[in-house]
Amino acid sequence: MAYKFNPEKKQKLNSDDRKKQMPPKKTLENMLVTKNMDLLDIGVGIGYFSIPASKIVGQNGKVYAVDTSEEMLEELKQKIEEKGIENINLVKGKDYNTDIKNNNVDYIFISNVLHEVEDKILFLSNYLNKLRSKGKIGIIEFKKIEVSKGPPIEHKISKEQLKEYFNKLDLEIIKEVDINEIQYGIVAKK
Repeated sequence: MAYKFNPEKKQKLNSDDRKKQMPPKKTLENMLVTKNMDLLDIGVGIGYFSIPASKIVGQNGKVYAVDTSEEMLEELKQKIEEKGIENINLVKGKDYNTDIKNNNVDYIFISNVLHEVEDKILFLSNYLNKLRSKGKIGIIEFKKIEVSKGPPIEHKISKEQLKEYFNKLDLEIIKEVDINEIQYGIVAKK
């Protein structure tokens, strides 16, 4: 069974340590998120990346913030209302999909979520249907090393394994990012 993040620990998602290790705006820019994109953020949690992404994509872009946790979506909804953000759409996710139309987004962003999914190819295949032609997918995961942060090592996905998934799905890797000492990112295009 896959490791699942406990929503009761949601305060960890916005810690000063995390902001230092993985500054959201800089991380998104390194992962090739740009102005005017329609971005699908899967497993948004409290909006750590969705809120900065809404600023990067700007008024002509949209962020679809997907999570399976009502608690996380409710917290993000409050933040959006407090900040007056108008280009984030909250979407209730299912385990392997969501009701967003196919061919509707330019970029799929998945940070520290894929290791929580049992059938990774099914999950990615379903979400890749949402991506427009030549769209990009960026995934951040924990390096498969023994450290105190993140999921247990047996649930972590090595960079080589993620590249194999992309290869199986006929995605072209366009950038690899060393996020910090315990996380990496890979961007590919359809």
